[in-house]
Amino acid sequence: MFNSLVFSLCVAFFAFLMTIYPTFNTGQSENNQYKLILSLPVSRLSVINAKYLIIILWWLNAYISTTVILIILKSIVDINIPSILDIKIILLSLSLTYILTSIFYPLYFKFGFQIASTTVTVIFFILTSGLGKLLSLKLKMITILIEHPIISVSFITVIFVLASYLFTAYSFIKKIL
Repeated sequence: MFNSLVFSLCVAFFAFLMTIYPTFNTGQSENNQYKLILSLPVSRLSVINAKYLIIILWWLNAYISTTVILIILKSIVDINIPSILDIKIILLSLSLTYILTSIFYPLYFKFGFQIASTTVTVIFFILTSGLGKLLSLKLKMITILIEHPIISVSFITVIFVLASYLFTAYSFIKKIL
């Protein structure tokens, strides 16, 4: 279970980094890029839809890359690697990627790249460092998460993504470039 969780966290964080760094410029050219995109026959909502849909491609890239790295490490050093095609790992890493990115997008469109990327990175490391303590608590909600991880993580992800999507769409539609 621990190896699967660590692998899922690694894939999610790599996918998050792949999502935000290649697709967002940190300078003034970001506004120019949006002006160019919005001068095309696309709506602002289409731009937001594309940003949320591309997450799955970046996740797939991170999943394949991390898997290849683990296979290479396994051939060089005798390490214990989790089952690569485990549905729990796939759904957990994809869900965590969407959760991280769903925190990033509204912050980005409201406050900018630096604040959004720093905030999400800090949240990720606080959650991962406090995960052991959180799992040791005997709370009913934690028990449900452990007993039904796929259902509970999927439910949490849907809530995060929906709320984030609505807020991001609203912010970007109202934003003056």
